Amino acid sequence: MDFDDLKMGQGGSQKSPPSPRPTSARDLRPRTSQHSLPSLRQVYFFMDLEPFPDEIHLLILSFVPARDLLLRCRRVSQRWKRLVDSPSLWRIKCEREHRREILRAAEMCQDFSWPKVYLKKPFSRNLLRNPCGTEQLDHWSAVHGGDEWRVEDNHSVLEGAESQTCFVTSFE
Repeated sequence: MDFDDLKMGQGGSQKSPPSPRPTSARDLRPRTSQHSLPSLRQVYFFMDLEPFPDEIHLLILSFVPARDLLLRCRRVSQRWKRLVDSPSLWRIKCEREHRREILRAAEMCQDFSWPKVYLKKPFSRNLLRNPCGTEQLDHWSAVHGGDEWRVEDNHSVLEGAESQTCFVTSFE
């Protein structure tokens, strides 16, 4: 059986002839003669997934990493593109990975980009740059509304905080 037989859907197992057993330590060494090496031939097996319903495709695709879904799987066919873009796939992935915050956000928003939110993971982390003023006022633009902004040390230690500084202002 060769690759053409497999392409035509005539499957089966292919066995290679048994190799002679080594009789001594000398026989265990790799042979360098070209004539003694067996021909290496790759055999490809494939399965046509097209007959399966969308639900089976969604279940299979839900195990694929998100970046591969977006960068590779969407390019396979129009059907796969539609499945990767469907909210059902991302809902399955979120349920499996216990990402409840994404599921809650999707319920509250009408126009919700599942892939974008899934990849960026915007929940349970601070999205502000320099939130405590450790870099003074970098990444901030202060609109004048008082006696300026400053960065000061906290008056008491905050356990678990990554920084012990904060922004302060005084209003007139």
